[in-house]
Amino acid sequence: MERDVSSGLVVGTQLIVISDKMRVLIFHPALAPYRVDFFNELGKRMNLRVVFMTRNNANQAFNQNELLRDATYSYGYLDRHHIIFKRNINFGYSEEIRNFKPDIVICNEFGISLWVSYLIKLSQGKKYKLLTICDDSEDVFNNRTSLRKTVTQFFTKHINEIICINPKVAEYYKLIGAKKTSFFPIIYKNSLFCERLKSSVPITNDYIKRFNLKGCKCLLFVGRFTAVKNLELLIKAFSLVTTESSQEIRLILVGDGELKQSLINQSKELELDSKVVFPGRYEGNQLLAWYNLKGSCVLISTHEPFGAVIAEALMAGMPALVSDKVGAKCLITANNGMICHSDNVDDIAVKMKKILDLVEPVDCVEKTNDSIIPYDFDALMDELIKNLQA
Repeated sequence: MERDVSSGLVVGTQLIVISDKMRVLIFHPALAPYRVDFFNELGKRMNLRVVFMTRNNANQAFNQNELLRDATYSYGYLDRHHIIFKRNINFGYSEEIRNFKPDIVICNEFGISLWVSYLIKLSQGKKYKLLTICDDSEDVFNNRTSLRKTVTQFFTKHINEIICINPKVAEYYKLIGAKKTSFFPIIYKNSLFCERLKSSVPITNDYIKRFNLKGCKCLLFVGRFTAVKNLELLIKAFSLVTTESSQEIRLILVGDGELKQSLINQSKELELDSKVVFPGRYEGNQLLAWYNLKGSCVLISTHEPFGAVIAEALMAGMPALVSDKVGAKCLITANNGMICHSDNVDDIAVKMKKILDLVEPVDCVEKTNDSIIPYDFDALMDELIKNLQA
């Protein structure tokens, strides 16, 4: 189903006309939870249309009806496509641009959507500003292939702006000739996220009882059970910490994936089957409830362009341990977490112990913790809107 609110925004029973607002067209992969607040806020401030290139995420499917329930923007899909060399080649870009008549087109990375939008602008004399959202971490940027370097260096000089999720990457693109860069990490609108956390407190207390977590210090992982998440090394490091700890600690692995059974087997072999918890995969408030445990969060991936779970944890007041390969390390400060080497089990274990020392054993949760993330969603959005309107 498509939704069109391009001529007005319904608030209660009132229709607020927004036809005089700047028209922004975004081409984006399928919607993920960490983009909901970003698009909804843009939809309130701009006349926004988002065109999704797929109906759901290939690696991890989400409840799209729930994510789009409160959409403040019109949206559609590029359902006509072919898979060529494992790449999804969509059709319909020109039609979307012609029908919506955007002032700004925002694309995804340096892929097909950007190439097509650039060629349409060039060949048809369109006047829209052309931008792209780049999810590169420092590690991804520094290890680009020769082809990607050539493509990015071309577009930095031929499009109006690059929106980066990492501040250092934004600086890197300036150094290679970008006309303008903006910084907007993957974070949530503070007030909305806080309300979601509060509403999930009863679920948190149910988890504490169901999984026998009372009196335990908790270390939380959220994500897919795949090789890049480095979970085997995480469990090894956890085993080193448990042998030295006099306190009850739990490693909670929230998620699912191809490595689940091997991770369960590893936990048993290390005699950690009572200390490593596999509760399953969750979405919505059932997922957010885990962040109310007031423990620590961990993500030591060997490759991770960002890692939205770290933003979620920090906004819930959870200190975080991330690896040097995780893009979300840009959210880590001396006061909210630590950075470890992804390939050094001893370094991971030492910092895991330190991060657990920052938290108290879990008890019945009555209220949520304050956010410890170093950025404010609304302030960043204000700055982005200024850049878009300039």
